[in-house]
Amino acid sequence: MLGCLSEILDEETTGLLGGLPLVPTGRYWVPAAGNGSVARWLARTLGPTAEVVASDIDPRHILQVDGLRVVQRDDVADGPLPGGWDAIPIRLFAAHTSARRDLIHQYAGALRPGGVLVDQEWGLWSGFVQHSPYADAHDVYQHYQEALRAVFDAQGNDANWSVEAAEVFEAAGLVDVRTTVATRSWPGGSPGCRLPVVVAAELREQLIDHGADPALLDRLPEIMHDSETVVIGNATWTTVGFAPA
Repeated sequence: MLGCLSEILDEETTGLLGGLPLVPTGRYWVPAAGNGSVARWLARTLGPTAEVVASDIDPRHILQVDGLRVVQRDDVADGPLPGGWDAIPIRLFAAHTSARRDLIHQYAGALRPGGVLVDQEWGLWSGFVQHSPYADAHDVYQHYQEALRAVFDAQGNDANWSVEAAEVFEAAGLVDVRTTVATRSWPGGSPGCRLPVVVAAELREQLIDHGADPALLDRLPEIMHDSETVVIGNATWTTVGFAPA
């Protein structure tokens, strides 16, 4: 799952970070780092004079590279790492915790003057099948998405967070806050189309418990691996805000 997410999102995330005023002598922290792909990009791009930290409750998926420090911690319960940070990028994290508002205030307070907080989330719009040789493709995909949303909601996820994040950024004292929304097509067999298959397998029992039909879940691999299927992917909501200089 983490590999698919990185393949889907890294180009957009690193493109955004590459356009920000990041300095080679700065301090950069990636909480809930997943497989660490964003942190590795920062370490490789900024070089040995930068301090780059990746933290996660389960850091065994984070591949170590030169210039990257890996920390095992609960990034919700443990609060921010001490010290001032020049950038804190978070991805598919805040929406999944009920402490999201407090988290943003804490992370905003952990920035150095002029530092930047970036939050990328999948929110209200989970995409749809644009076309497919299978007549049931749209219904199967939507059925999966509805069950997945129910699973996430039961775990405290807030699909509206992507819309509300900018207001919380401003309430936390960040300035020059902006939100962009982007989506793209995912051809069958691509990381975006492999992801539902992987998630449906990993969360199968939870999905069924929240209303998924096992027979429809079993249809996902054939549909999503077919090169003639095209899905309009999840909309990525990116909110950026800066600590006052």
